[in-house]
Amino acid sequence: MSNSNRNTIANNKVSFNYFGISLYSSNDNNITDNSAESNYYFEVLLHSSSGNDIVNNTWYIQSDIVYGISLDVLEAITPSLQTAEDGINASYQIVAENLGNSPDTFDLVLSSTDNPEISSLDTDSIFLGAGEKSINRTITEVDSTDEETPSDEESSTNTTTPEREQHPQITNNVTLIKPSLKTITLNVGDTKPGIYTVKVEIISRHDNTVKDAIETRTIVQGAVDTEPKNSTITNAALINSSINNSNITRSAIINSIILDSNITCSVITNSEVVSTSLDDVIVEDARVAKGNIFSGTISINEIKYEINTKTQISDLIIGSDRRGSNLVGIKNKTLEINAKNTNTSFNISAKKDYFAGSMSVQKSSVPPDGVAELTNNVGGYVSANVSDNLNDSAGWRIIKVYYDQNELGALDESTLKLRYYNKRAARWEEIPISDVNPEGNYVWCNITHFCVFAISGGYRDGGNGGGGSGERGHLSRDSDGDGLSDSRELFLGTDQNNPDTDGDGFKDGEDLFPLDPNLPLRLTATPTLTHTPTTPPISPTSVPTPIPTPTPPPPKPPVGWGVIVVIIVILVVIAILVFKKRGGVVQRSYLLVLWVEVLYYNK
Repeated sequence: MSNSNRNTIANNKVSFNYFGISLYSSNDNNITDNSAESNYYFEVLLHSSSGNDIVNNTWYIQSDIVYGISLDVLEAITPSLQTAEDGINASYQIVAENLGNSPDTFDLVLSSTDNPEISSLDTDSIFLGAGEKSINRTITEVDSTDEETPSDEESSTNTTTPEREQHPQITNNVTLIKPSLKTITLNVGDTKPGIYTVKVEIISRHDNTVKDAIETRTIVQGAVDTEPKNSTITNAALINSSINNSNITRSAIINSIILDSNITCSVITNSEVVSTSLDDVIVEDARVAKGNIFSGTISINEIKYEINTKTQISDLIIGSDRRGSNLVGIKNKTLEINAKNTNTSFNISAKKDYFAGSMSVQKSSVPPDGVAELTNNVGGYVSANVSDNLNDSAGWRIIKVYYDQNELGALDESTLKLRYYNKRAARWEEIPISDVNPEGNYVWCNITHFCVFAISGGYRDGGNGGGGSGERGHLSRDSDGDGLSDSRELFLGTDQNNPDTDGDGFKDGEDLFPLDPNLPLRLTATPTLTHTPTTPPISPTSVPTPIPTPTPPPPKPPVGWGVIVVIIVILVVIAILVFKKRGGVVQRSYLLVLWVEVLYYNK
């Protein structure tokens, strides 16, 4: 509720949400006995509200201003992939929703790498109140003399009376309430056949980490230097291509050869596709045949993969999960996100409140473009990305990646670790706080950022090959079960037979300072929710900042004897000249001043 006062809200079922009831600038309400046992955080959220009487419901007073925004295309009315004829624009209806607790103004930014001739928004900014959407309803009051009652889309201010039945021509006022399709409108068009991708981003003026974006693709139909043979072409752009015995629907085929294939909602550039069905992908510089891609790049769900060896396209993506602008974090609480399709989960603590967070997770059998393959990889590669506002508001982050026992082969299960790809250093690196849970068949770690993760491990005794960090045979053994291999403990100087070398209560594998009993510091435990499964107790590691010692100013350098001799000679010469003349107070005073300066300088 927003700006709503003196209401009674009682005995309602308000479960299955982050909060049961949210009040913004609403005062003097009575909230009693509402059933909200399944809410994730609290039953009542209060912001800028006072005088509310809350009985038998938990509440949270949100004192901070939190901004949030979501942007969506009305797919049912104007899909984000459209076709247009030469000279006719494609129009996209876009809805923005303020998910924050305060009014805000948002800027709309348009961009495109394809540079269509026409690409425009009907507005470059929008103001929305807390919880307000950009879609509006039109209310119109008209005069009606029809005997029929208002339709489902209409609501009458008057009810039918006996008098009206007897005198059906009596004029009545009827209020029509219809949804307006006029929201934010994007127009895209060009005179040349092809595909034109346009991105619209919305950004909060108060917090530029609060933003969202949508992407549209417009196919301008037509054929250039292309004559399809024995093919069915529907709403497609064909440019300098050879197409034979194929079905092309809502796609762009550019400088490519398509034979015996079905292409839907895709973009194929500089490629050869034979006997394959492709749907909603972008293929570039590729060779594809019988459902396999042998070389080139293929983009799925906006993630590009470079292929160098034969790969079955249907096996490329193991799973995808997405939460769009609907994640909420509360300070000192933990948000659990189960990404079931990718067989991963995330527990994210919040150091400050945030709304409208988003996350996308995709697991693939090959690494994304720009990421090297990992030796002894288990189960594929996990690409995790979150919105800026979630990332900036998050405290510690625990990720769990589940694995299948059948995928281990000769790998030693106790050596499994999660690693992340450091793009700046162009290499895979071990995550210090990481361990395996053989009973639960998952590897977990405490991460500092979201990127590409993967499981790897070392071989059992007598196995062939090496672990992700080059460990083999007995070197990959973990004698004390602390999460560090014996060879790693030898390198660090820890005791391979003692799981807690420094005796500070942290296993060596979980301790960023395994040889210092005073670190890491033990912080107050973060409150957890009943929704959060048991997780190894990891606290954020803090290192006390040393207080710098003031540096004394450097002493004046001592004057060398050579300098002193030169000064004395000069003084003697001056003295002779002075006394040769008729003495005087001025000359003697000058000599005295020079002498005093020399004595002072030599202190």
